[in-house]
Amino acid sequence: PALQLALDVGHLYVTGEERPAEHIAHHAGHLGQVTLEDMQRGRHDHLPFGQGDVDVPAVLAALRACRWQEPIYVELGRHGFDAVAPSRAALEYLRRSIS
Repeated sequence: PALQLALDVGHLYVTGEERPAEHIAHHAGHLGQVTLEDMQRGRHDHLPFGQGDVDVPAVLAALRACRWQEPIYVELGRHGFDAVAPSRAALEYLRRSIS
């Protein structure tokens, strides 16, 4: 019972389990951490939001529906060397996605 799920949304797309909203709803009581990035189906390449296949607004809506109150971690992947610009762009994208 003390174990919690660390859900990495982008990796659901890499492995072909592409319906993150369903996974969030199903595992809501066991979520301990949520990491979010954009990826294309079947490719392990962390992309800036809007450049992959992840339906970020649907993920955010699913998290709201399960009353998620914890941080959402954004993985920059290969863009981490220049963390400031991609972090700002990610934050702006997420803010637009929830409004």
